Amino acid sequence: MRSKLIQDDEQYDKAQAALLDMAAKLDDPLSDMPQAERDKINRIYDKTADLMRYYRRGRLVEEFPGLGEKYAILGQDFQEFEPQNSKSEPVIEPVEDKVTNTPRKPETLPVKPVAAKTDTPKATVNLSNWL
Repeated sequence: MRSKLIQDDEQYDKAQAALLDMAAKLDDPLSDMPQAERDKINRIYDKTADLMRYYRRGRLVEEFPGLGEKYAILGQDFQEFEPQNSKSEPVIEPVEDKVTNTPRKPETLPVKPVAAKTDTPKATVNLSNWL
């Protein structure tokens, strides 16, 4: 169906950079680009943007499976990817612990002795200094 599909996120990023570069060339008012070249770049730009949308919709359907039905209702197609077992998270098997019914003493932190308070001198208020 599609001639050259975007296969991974790296290619998607490259296509996005190329799209921005083409947009800058097309929008440059000082460019003396011939009309034939401008038309060619416009066609490439449109094709690249379509492929990027196709890829992005496919990734969204992969992440949110219900979107596939919504895209079908809207008449928009999306890229279907093969299941990637190698990139999935490794399965962690539960480790069986030996179950013992003996109660354990809860761990407590060592208590540091508090330094004894020394008799602190009492402050005296001398109002004559205020006057």
